[in-house]
Amino acid sequence: MMTVAYVCKWMEHSVRGVLCYFAIFFAIFIIVWVIQFVIWKRRISKINSKITYKN
Repeated sequence: MMTVAYVCKWMEHSVRGVLCYFAIFFAIFIIVWVIQFVIWKRRISKINSKITYKN
């Protein structure tokens, strides 16, 4: 993604531009990761409670 963003001029061609783009990319990545983590943690808890209930 970084290379494409640089070539397509989606960011400034400077150190500041690269760092800013990376920070935005990393922030979005972290947000998506946390959301997925919470969703899967809830699903696993539901599955475990059903397994425990049957035993």
